[in-house]
Amino acid sequence: MAIVFGKGKKMRANKITGSKENENTMIEFHRYFMDLWGDSKPLMKLFRTETRGYLYDTGTNRIFSCSDIEFDLLHNLMTMDIGEALDKTRSSCSPDEILDALNGIKSMIEEKNILKTKRSFRFGGAHFNKLEEFILNRLEMIQLEVTERCNLRCAYCVYNPHFTEKRNYGTRDMSQETAFKAIDHLARSSRFQKRVALIFYGGEPLLCFPLIKSCVQYARSVMPKKDLSFSITTNATLITPSIASFFSEEGFGVHVSIDGPEYIHDKYRRDANGVGSFQRTISGLRMLFDAYGDKKDNITLSMVYAPPYSDEKINKIAELWDKYPWLPQKIGHNITYPQGFHPLSTSSQTNINNKRDYSLIEWVKKRFSEDYQKGYQPRPIASSIVEKEMARLVQRKIFSEPPEIYYLNGCCVPSARKQFVSVDGTLMLCERVGMAPEIGDIETGIDVEKVKKIYVEDYARESFPFCSECWAVQICSLCYVHTFYKGRIDIELKKRHCSAMQERTLKFLILYCQLLEVNENGLDYLKEWQLI
Repeated sequence: MAIVFGKGKKMRANKITGSKENENTMIEFHRYFMDLWGDSKPLMKLFRTETRGYLYDTGTNRIFSCSDIEFDLLHNLMTMDIGEALDKTRSSCSPDEILDALNGIKSMIEEKNILKTKRSFRFGGAHFNKLEEFILNRLEMIQLEVTERCNLRCAYCVYNPHFTEKRNYGTRDMSQETAFKAIDHLARSSRFQKRVALIFYGGEPLLCFPLIKSCVQYARSVMPKKDLSFSITTNATLITPSIASFFSEEGFGVHVSIDGPEYIHDKYRRDANGVGSFQRTISGLRMLFDAYGDKKDNITLSMVYAPPYSDEKINKIAELWDKYPWLPQKIGHNITYPQGFHPLSTSSQTNINNKRDYSLIEWVKKRFSEDYQKGYQPRPIASSIVEKEMARLVQRKIFSEPPEIYYLNGCCVPSARKQFVSVDGTLMLCERVGMAPEIGDIETGIDVEKVKKIYVEDYARESFPFCSECWAVQICSLCYVHTFYKGRIDIELKKRHCSAMQERTLKFLILYCQLLEVNENGLDYLKEWQLI
């Protein structure tokens, strides 16, 4: 899992017998660290589990365990003047102990190139290399907003009026002409992409089921040689046996929105008349399972954890599997805070300055750890969050030395992975990024230069000053949705999200190390996970 300071090839000095020799040694190490860092300390993060301390090195993306003395010494070196740090550490341990710690750290610096972060790095990767080729030839998926209408009025939905930075509910449906032109656009823009996807979105897309059927038929006719997949996000209240059969026959991925047992689900998910939707949703979900037979893996759940927040509430949400045993324990699902205040507030307002809530994270960490230690199958809600975060850490790229370039946070390559098509044919970055600048339309295609300027050059320029000072820059999960507000980059908004991301990342770093302390190979199964 980690390389422990003070082990292996570490140099061991002779015992210090005199104060003069001690002072000379400290002077040498003072000079060593000054030459190494100068006035700029490296990017790194120290943290502890219940049993030991760890160092995450930003430059190499490695994690190391360390002794208590090494931990305290590193903390002092990172937070104090070097001379002061050496003096403070020396005052709390014996000469031999501090010498062991210093030599251990020096050995790891020289052997593993840690604590050498290059602050002169630049952003790079696919965002900057052949971006135009990716956008024009390697598009992976499009999302069709087939309707602005919805038969529900979920209180936390981004279409609600109190989300001033989002769209409101509308009355427009996408025309067949617009939908077919969008599919033609996908065909043109994916000429070097073998696998492509067509996603149906709303509003509630099943209000336009006939259009969905015609789009499937048309997509197959214009892209006969591609590995074409379809998916839909739905509240499932309009599912019928025939609709379920159609989805099963066409191999649809169906993402059903359900928040837990009836009294939890119906608190926020109600129709325009204020009537809860649970019974209609669970009925539609059961029809899907009946139709899919042994292909149940194509059905996933999308859950929202909304206020009031508490462990008791999460326990009640988890009872959904107990109440409906026909729900597979291993069903794919995702549970999140409502967009706009995850995980930063405790009310249904979008004020990001409100108190942060981490009850969901703490709950899943505890439950996943309990199951992991016992060798049990992880509980559904816990696995949905923890396994994704652990997979990101298991699969993180390890560097032999700090790289010259870093990626643009957790941002996908804009307009290359997916594009969102509004009901009128306007092309947007994706369904999550509110009222961000549009990127083209189905008639004229993508404005590549606009994408480059706004979503690459401007984003990189605005982000660099604080990304270059952030210990989590290599494992950052922030994307464009955390940056754009009312059609422009709001860098202050991103900074506030950065703070929350750092807290969340640290919590999962600690959990990662705790799990590997129990079983060093216990997370190996996540090496092959496909991260989206």
